[in-house]
Amino acid sequence: MQLLARHRQDVVRELFAATPYHLAIQAALAGAVPAQIFVDAADSPQIAVVWVRHRLYLAGAPTGHNIAAFAAFFDGDLVARALEAGMAVLKLHPLQAGWLDPLAHAFETRRHFFGVSQYYRRTVPTDPAPVTWPDTYSNHPVDAMLLATEGLEFVEQLRDEMCSERNSVDEFLANSFGVCTIHQAALAGWCLSEYNYGGACEVGIETLEPHQRRGLATAMTLAFVQTAATRGVHTAGWHCWANNVSSGATARKAGFTWVTDYPAGVVWVEQTN
Repeated sequence: MQLLARHRQDVVRELFAATPYHLAIQAALAGAVPAQIFVDAADSPQIAVVWVRHRLYLAGAPTGHNIAAFAAFFDGDLVARALEAGMAVLKLHPLQAGWLDPLAHAFETRRHFFGVSQYYRRTVPTDPAPVTWPDTYSNHPVDAMLLATEGLEFVEQLRDEMCSERNSVDEFLANSFGVCTIHQAALAGWCLSEYNYGGACEVGIETLEPHQRRGLATAMTLAFVQTAATRGVHTAGWHCWANNVSSGATARKAGFTWVTDYPAGVVWVEQTN
């Protein structure tokens, strides 16, 4: 497979047209987030991969030829690039049915997990309701002032998360947004926008372990929706594993509605055998 020149990206749009619940693909094809696109043929590709940070979106029919082509690409060029970028795992999203079983066989020498993910979505109201916070916790925007707060614990973890989809913290601050909660001079969690494109975004959220099961995730998500309204965002999406019951429950509590289940997997880059 070969890297597709950015000015040739129209040749893969049809392959990715049937997946409106992955905003990352739309943002990547529009050049709104850093991404690379690989195809098996530059003129009439049968399979294509959109690579956005640690996520791979694989489109095309799972024929024997296409499965072999993707497996060879993964074991060769893709692994080399991932290792160079310091990535230990890659999350794989095969967009057409029928890929998981043959890929499980192809990755038998690598640690991997294949399962079911869920997608939730909600409309962002123009006038969101106020948010109630648990006692001793406070809400703050994720901005340069917060990052410069002297003595605030877990800022580096937040910085790392801000760069999970952007090239740098500065790029995140210029193109994305988020909220966080603070408890006794330490970050307790954050909720960040991802793949901002076309008046929509997706949600990336984390509550640090000592502060879980206190309603913080729901409060942060609702505060995130408030901020999204001020940024002109009209739709927010939420992805989680189907067996992550707490994440799905948080999405529903925050007004998100289940849209679809879809196959996904995680593949460790290093071979285990």
